[in-house]
Amino acid sequence: MDPFVEEKLSELGLERFIPVFEENEIDRETFLLLDDETMKELIKPVGPRLKLKKELQSLVKDEGSQNEGDTSGTTYFFDDNSLDSSSTARSSPVLNSQSVSSCSSPESTPGVLTQRSQPLPSTSQPSTPRSHSSSLGSPGLGGRPSPSPSAQKRARADFQAWFAPAIGGHDSSGFLENRLRNVRRRDSHKASKPPTVMVPKSPLVSTVDLDLPEDELADSDIAAMTTWLKFHTSPTQQVEEMMRKTCRARATLIRTENEKTVAEIIKEYPRLIDVPGMIEQDFRILFPTSSDSLFMKWPVTYESILTYADKQISWREILNFSGKLDTDEQKSNMTVHLLPLLFPPGMKRKDGKKGPKHASTEDACTSFIQVEKVGVNIPAFLEAVKKCQPFILAVGQLESPEQVFVVVERQTVDCGSLLKGLDICFKLFYILDMTYPWECINLWDFVQKFIYGLGAGKGRHKSVPSVSLLINFLTSAATEPSKE
Repeated sequence: MDPFVEEKLSELGLERFIPVFEENEIDRETFLLLDDETMKELIKPVGPRLKLKKELQSLVKDEGSQNEGDTSGTTYFFDDNSLDSSSTARSSPVLNSQSVSSCSSPESTPGVLTQRSQPLPSTSQPSTPRSHSSSLGSPGLGGRPSPSPSAQKRARADFQAWFAPAIGGHDSSGFLENRLRNVRRRDSHKASKPPTVMVPKSPLVSTVDLDLPEDELADSDIAAMTTWLKFHTSPTQQVEEMMRKTCRARATLIRTENEKTVAEIIKEYPRLIDVPGMIEQDFRILFPTSSDSLFMKWPVTYESILTYADKQISWREILNFSGKLDTDEQKSNMTVHLLPLLFPPGMKRKDGKKGPKHASTEDACTSFIQVEKVGVNIPAFLEAVKKCQPFILAVGQLESPEQVFVVVERQTVDCGSLLKGLDICFKLFYILDMTYPWECINLWDFVQKFIYGLGAGKGRHKSVPSVSLLINFLTSAATEPSKE
């Protein structure tokens, strides 16, 4: 039986359990390693087991404190009474671990190191002469030895992984510090930048800002007139008067309620479509200086456009036209038809695909004017329409159509001529706040900027070269007679 275990059990009054510990070969080392599970197997009663557990905890604690008091980690200091610079300087080379360990008190031998269990406070520690600093760092006194050359080389190589050289006028620094500086610079740059304005994919200006004065009527009067107009188409004079009074309020609502579709707008204001002259009246109120521009400019412009087309393209072959243009009306109508041929077809981005989608010349022509033969079933035609609206529907021959309509949301606006159809179709884009069809956007850009003089409007901010070239040609052609 281990004497240490027998002694401890006897001190606790647990002599009756000595045979059990002897049978399980419990010695000093394993005695200190007993846990709750093992003690429960060795000592069944709870009371004696708790006594043993308490004794083990105190023993383990005492063992730990003894290990911390080992002299291998003790700090050595010079005694205050032995700090003689001449004697210590001579005696420091012969100091070793044996001489230090043999010193029992400060009075035993002057000029040697004194062992203390705890270091002195920093305020009371004596200053060590330079001659002793080297001896304190020597291997014989437990100091760290100087690294070998190979170890120094490896340390420098490891340091390079965390070293960042001087860049851009900055001092060299640690890799992490340099990385954090770059991250802070990037974040501060993002914070200082103004918020990015999302530019729509379409090149159109979807809404034209109108500087409309406030209506003289009260909101309740405007709402009452709007409700009355939904259910009455006559008397015509009263309809025209109410439409005129509610024009500004209607234009403001159409431009502010962007979630509404064109069909919902027409359902809200049906008199725009089924009462003749309402589109022109609203446009005249909103754009008074541009309302009659087409009919003022076209008579002196279409012949120059026709001459320009003869020089640039073979429009007869493209339109499959072999007839003659005998009258001014025929020339004017044919000039309207060939307008899409003077500019490149439009393009747009494909949804979810790379690269733009280009329209064909035929797409550009049909999105502007759809020509049908005489006798076409108009209701059936409107039901089958799937392309972008509004557009012009001409029934009959190219140069002399018998009927002309403007189609919008499968409804028709009757027009007396092709030129009138061009005028109403253009004005509908602004009255209903719609964008131009992308297939023929360059055509409408020319009509808007040259004919109606609306500047940027709903067209491109910067026109394509062909639009600018034709505008320059027509401008120079209009000034030639004055020079003569």
